[in-house]
Amino acid sequence: MKNILFLTDLCKDDTQLYTMAVNMCSQIGCNLQVLNLYNGVPYVPSLDAGSYQAKWYSDAYDGHREAFKELMEKIEKVSASLPENARRPQISSVLTEGDLGTVVKEYTIGKDTALVIMGAGQSGVLSHMLFGDAVRAVIHASSVPVLIQAPGSKSIKVNEKVIFATDFNNNDLDACSYLSFLGERLGFSVEVVHVKSERGIHPGEIEREQRFVEEIKRLGRKNLTYRHLMGGNVFGLLEQWSKILKAGWIALSEHHRPVFVSIFKKNTLKVAISEQKMPLLIFPENFQKGEYFL
Repeated sequence: MKNILFLTDLCKDDTQLYTMAVNMCSQIGCNLQVLNLYNGVPYVPSLDAGSYQAKWYSDAYDGHREAFKELMEKIEKVSASLPENARRPQISSVLTEGDLGTVVKEYTIGKDTALVIMGAGQSGVLSHMLFGDAVRAVIHASSVPVLIQAPGSKSIKVNEKVIFATDFNNNDLDACSYLSFLGERLGFSVEVVHVKSERGIHPGEIEREQRFVEEIKRLGRKNLTYRHLMGGNVFGLLEQWSKILKAGWIALSEHHRPVFVSIFKKNTLKVAISEQKMPLLIFPENFQKGEYFL
């Protein structure tokens, strides 16, 4: 049985996020694994303060563990409140210490994890998850897609549409298969979008587009459609088109050169997500075709 891995920092109200995670598990047929990192402040015992520091560390950990226990009880209540005929996922918890990227790699690569879900933390270990090296650590370490709740977004909703931006990379087809499979179970269709530059189209790009569209057709998925948009502001166009279609998510690949790499290069990821106000589903570079959700 596959798992959805939910990362939490315990420092904000994740009610909508973990409620969505429980419902997704129920609909897809996955179990839910809730993970929190506790990184205590190292201390060096001294003659005058060692005992105090040790007690402070112990008290802080006890408080953190209690908060995590309370969260798990809330998640269990959400599962118990599912309709009587609904599948109730098994829910497990992991409270551990360590490097964020290392822990994410441990729980995704070679494991039964199909998806990572996380929100925009306000404080704690995941406080800068969306605003610096931490987001790259998670995405670079993960071998499965990462669904991120953007700052300012009230909730992650599964609407009728998901927009997937492509630049015709090979594993973008695997991402399309993943999204199509997920859409069949959650009730959304996928619009695959490529943004073409208004400055002119290279003949090689036309050939790549034609091959990619043919490959999409060969997948035989009824909930996949393709279109291209013209413009220079890629992220702005995706946001605009998402509003027109009333899409719930925007999906991107980590190697999506026109968008993702340029965002990191300019260090404007925080601004882009903040302005977008929409959840992002990121397919990491390590993502490979697999038997997800089975």
